[in-house]
Amino acid sequence: MWLPMIQSNIKHLSAGLQLRLHAIQNNANQQNLRMLQGSAQFAHNSAVLRKWLQCTQFKMAQVEIQSSEAASQFYPL
Repeated sequence: MWLPMIQSNIKHLSAGLQLRLHAIQNNANQQNLRMLQGSAQFAHNSAVLRKWLQCTQFKMAQVEIQSSEAASQFYPL
């Protein structure tokens, strides 16, 4: 990225430009942190959703088994 290159020449910049550069770097770091937090939240939400889907699938299978058992009482196979 271009930021390390500019950072190596930061001694030659005016105080105002140094402040602007630091503000840009801080903003980039905060955005990277938000992205990491967002991906961690996404991973957590995915795990919760996966667990919910597994439970729902199990419950649907139980209902299907119970329904087929109830039907077999009336219709011998």
